[in-house]
Amino acid sequence: MLGVATLLSTVWLAQTYLALAVCFALMGVFLFGAVTVFATLIAESFPTRIRATGATVVASTGLDLGFIVFPVLTSTAAEDWMGWNLMFSTLIAIPYLMAAGLFLLLPRIKSGLEVEEVVKEITQ
Repeated sequence: MLGVATLLSTVWLAQTYLALAVCFALMGVFLFGAVTVFATLIAESFPTRIRATGATVVASTGLDLGFIVFPVLTSTAAEDWMGWNLMFSTLIAIPYLMAAGLFLLLPRIKSGLEVEEVVKEITQ
């Protein structure tokens, strides 16, 4: 939440070099911190035996899609439809908040469980 707030502050409110630098620094801390937590939650969502494979597949798929689709989508949207400020607000801030909300809905799985135990725990 703070990462999105500082992103929007950077885009909409920062008018001077100092304000831009402070907002950008805070945005970096909070957004990268949240991404680190997201990666840990992804890894912890898989049973121990398949944790590395599951986390790698999920993370690499998201990164690959992001690197392929997002630059084309965002630059086209910014230049042709809505401008950079509105593009950052709608195509980056809103999906980031949606991802954070979805991460809060992930089931809590204890470490060290086997796949069968995880399936039992999730289906109960």
